[in-house]
Amino acid sequence: MRLLLALLLLVTVTALAVLSVRQYFEVEEIALPNLTGLHFEDAARMLRDRQLVPVTFPENIAGVAVNTVTSQSPEPGFSVRRGRRVAIGVNTPSDAVLTPNLVGLVIDAALETAHDGNIEVTDVVYLFDEAPAGQVLTQNREPGTQLLDRALVLGVSRGRDRADIRLPDLTGLDVEVATGRLKALGFTRIERLASTVSFDRPGTVAGQFPTPDEVVSASTPVILFFALGTSTVVRVPNVSGLPLWRAQLALRAAGLEVGHVRYVTDTGRALGVIQVEPADLTVVGTPVAVTINGEPGGANILLGADERDPGSAVDDPPTTIASERRAVPFTFNAANLGIPALIGQDFDLRLVVSDSRGERSVLDRRIRADEVVSTTITVYGDEPLLQTYINGDLYLAWRP
Repeated sequence: MRLLLALLLLVTVTALAVLSVRQYFEVEEIALPNLTGLHFEDAARMLRDRQLVPVTFPENIAGVAVNTVTSQSPEPGFSVRRGRRVAIGVNTPSDAVLTPNLVGLVIDAALETAHDGNIEVTDVVYLFDEAPAGQVLTQNREPGTQLLDRALVLGVSRGRDRADIRLPDLTGLDVEVATGRLKALGFTRIERLASTVSFDRPGTVAGQFPTPDEVVSASTPVILFFALGTSTVVRVPNVSGLPLWRAQLALRAAGLEVGHVRYVTDTGRALGVIQVEPADLTVVGTPVAVTINGEPGGANILLGADERDPGSAVDDPPTTIASERRAVPFTFNAANLGIPALIGQDFDLRLVVSDSRGERSVLDRRIRADEVVSTTITVYGDEPLLQTYINGDLYLAWRP
């Protein structure tokens, strides 16, 4: 009896061993699905679900989306055992580049990085933000992703949105102090205009526009009307009826200069000067525009700088014709131009004049990022040419 039980136990153990060995060596085979046309991540997921191991290799197939499966080995329908490696070809064109991370860079550095990678920044959108002006905030492609069209759109900070700034009352402050206070609040377009004369408080703000307590944008122009001191103000002399050269002598004696000269013909009025502008009080050295009734030439000839002095005989008109001279206002505000390279950056500004007296630089200096340049340029002749250079490059040329 014991022998029989031992024999049965031996047969059972042997059968179980044979079954285990057979299961070990016999692995279930799986028919491969068609992976072509799928995104490689979806294809890899399908293989892993079937306990297969995906192995990718790059291919370059025209007209097929990037990261799409373009081939597989073994082919679809082929039966393979679980755990088998399956090779899938993924479309990865050689001209595809990875999108760089430009967020956080200033716009100049971002543009340089894109240029070095042969990537075109097709548009720059400026956004109000707490970040410093000129810093890149966003880009339309995720960093590290493939960039086939090599084109990027960047979002760049233009600084805080100060659309709700309340204007303080600056009346009575020194105009320089008032200007500094406005700049500290974020205003970038500040104009100062002499509007009155003060004997005891020259240089103080007499009025402002917009008025105090108005809520305006930081880009709104603010005008400060200030008082001039009596030492810097002169009264324009009465030169009505005088020929141009005599009017010039009178204006020079008052510390003024002849500016633009205009000729008219009015038979109902006497010859000579019929109008000047300004006509009352003005600042020493101001060019005065003169209107002459009569034809150019003869007594209506402008004196050169050293052709005559107030002690000369006034009845003999001069014989030398000097170039017509006039004053041209010039204002430059980089904040209004929208040039990315000038946002929040200091720059070199040069203004070149070409007229009847030749070519010369009348302005050449470093300009602060928030600075507004406003001045008056004297030009000679009928067709002067003004040229503006920014950081050495020609920006604009015009004839005033």
